[in-house]
Amino acid sequence: MNALISSFAAGAVAVLALSGAAEAGAFSAASAIQSVGEGDYVVRRIDTVEAVDEYKADAIRRSAAANADAVQQAVRANPTLVNGLAGQNVQVDNIVEADETANGKVIFYLR
Repeated sequence: MNALISSFAAGAVAVLALSGAAEAGAFSAASAIQSVGEGDYVVRRIDTVEAVDEYKADAIRRSAAANADAVQQAVRANPTLVNGLAGQNVQVDNIVEADETANGKVIFYLR
């Protein structure tokens, strides 16, 4: 019985740690989006990612279902970014996910 309780407790701690990391990642990306400047981002279509890495494309689609509104809201809060994207014929409503790269750039994924 003690082993079962210990296993349950360990599992609960792991779940809380993962959810905290996910929230921290989402917050970090939103901050990066709001401060991104001209030339500090890349735009990719999910189908082009899928041609190279199907698993990555599936992961983007899954997270996009939960994150698209927040990503679009963060983009709209940065007028410089909105203007830059418009210059590339990118509509904010088509952005469904974003990742911050190690060098501080942001990758925007389009549906």
